[in-house]
Amino acid sequence: MTFDDYMDSHLEVKMKKQIKELKTLRFIDQKENLILMGNPGVGKTHLATVLGMEACLAGKSVLFTNIPNLVIELKESMSANQLNFYKRRFGKYDLVILDELGYVSFDQIGSEILFNLLSR
Repeated sequence: MTFDDYMDSHLEVKMKKQIKELKTLRFIDQKENLILMGNPGVGKTHLATVLGMEACLAGKSVLFTNIPNLVIELKESMSANQLNFYKRRFGKYDLVILDELGYVSFDQIGSEILFNLLSR
């Protein structure tokens, strides 16, 4: 799944321009965050997947995971006193794609660990 397969005919002109800029992958080299927001079913995960595939094809290292699994792994790492090691792992990726943020509620510990990771 690449931008060659990505259909944008349903998008507004402004959104098409933004996606054209994303195709350059400059946001990765400039170490900028990208947040895809919208209602369920509008294509956020699809676009994130395409960006991840394009980044891989460009020789970038990419991690794609969903937030619920990430929080579970972070809590397990914390229980095993491996949290710092787990967090350092994220530094080796050029692009980290975190999906499904809006679909889960967290307890206080999960929220704090996730916030701490993302703020790094």
